[in-house]
Amino acid sequence: MRLVLEARAEPSRLALWLSPPAAVLATALVGLALFSLLGKDPWSAMHVFFVQPLETRYGIGEWLLKAGPLMLCATGLAVGYRANVWNIGAEGQLTIGGIAAGGVALAFLDASSTWLLPAMIIAGAAGGAAWSAIPAEPGNMKDIWRLAAISSITSLTGSALLALAHADDAFDADAVWAAAHVDEDWQMSQWGQDELALARRDYRRAEFDAAATVLRLTK
Repeated sequence: MRLVLEARAEPSRLALWLSPPAAVLATALVGLALFSLLGKDPWSAMHVFFVQPLETRYGIGEWLLKAGPLMLCATGLAVGYRANVWNIGAEGQLTIGGIAAGGVALAFLDASSTWLLPAMIIAGAAGGAAWSAIPAEPGNMKDIWRLAAISSITSLTGSALLALAHADDAFDADAVWAAAHVDEDWQMSQWGQDELALARRDYRRAEFDAAATVLRLTK
């Protein structure tokens, strides 16, 4: 018996409606497995990430702040997918694009020109495009893994400088993590601890350690 794969004349409407919930379910299952492997309670992790941020108005504001750029990325990816152009580097492009746009803003800190915002948008797009141009050739896979880890550490610490310093062995993981939270720790020393923020920090530290491990194994 021979199996033949034939392209559909048109997309399946059932698959169109089932794909989003299936993707959410798959993400949840993979997340549960990863947190279990990292030695964390997976159900507590899911509660911290998906329930606690919506329990306060501040949490909802932070959730929208983080979700906004991701929704913008998703909109751009949707255009590419409709054109049959695949892109799997959105997270890195978002990070590098943000660094490029922020660099323009800092370079013209005292400027009040109406062209500053368009210039930041162009710089962000150019930075993201430059990041996506890095080829994923078989002989270049070690560098690709390192770049992915650096991108994750940049997102988790909020500093590309700290991520690059750790990648270059200028500072160890503990020193980088402590430096990334100097301001937050000072605020807590003045106004008291935020248990919700500390819980999220613990899970982010697990992600940070995983990225640091990738850097260590790909030297």
